Amino acid sequence: MYISIIATMDKNRVIGKAGSIPWKGKMHSDMHRFYNTTLGRPIIMGRKTYESIGRALPGRTTIVLSRSLKHAPQGTLLARAKAEALLLAEKAPGGQMVFISGGAGVYAQFMDDAQTLCLTIIEDTFSGDAYFPAYDKNDWGLIFERRYKSDAKNAYPYQFLVLDRQ
Repeated sequence: MYISIIATMDKNRVIGKAGSIPWKGKMHSDMHRFYNTTLGRPIIMGRKTYESIGRALPGRTTIVLSRSLKHAPQGTLLARAKAEALLLAEKAPGGQMVFISGGAGVYAQFMDDAQTLCLTIIEDTFSGDAYFPAYDKNDWGLIFERRYKSDAKNAYPYQFLVLDRQ
């Protein structure tokens, strides 16, 4: 199975604050990219990330990784451990590739297993309490990069990156 991490962060690796994302509703292109990239593939996310979204994502098998939930939220599958989450993803439609979609602890659990990082870097800084894990850029090769200016649908300048493990 091919494991890809998909994340949006600021220049200091901030990915969240108080159970939400600081740029929520202000980065239309990032949401569009997430939708198009993950559609038809299973996604694995932690409980807090699921709760911040509030629902299963349509067109994808949503796997919630949590030791504290007693039951799978409506429309999702519940995994208690990383290995169980990967097994559920492998059996799901499109399961030859899985996307890891946060939060910080889940990203950290899967970082050593990921073959690809699909990153949106917002060219600004935000106050936050959740961070994308540090990674050695020498371990990753750039296969795609595109920079964008802010516009009517995107409040901040940003870049899309795809990195492949070397």
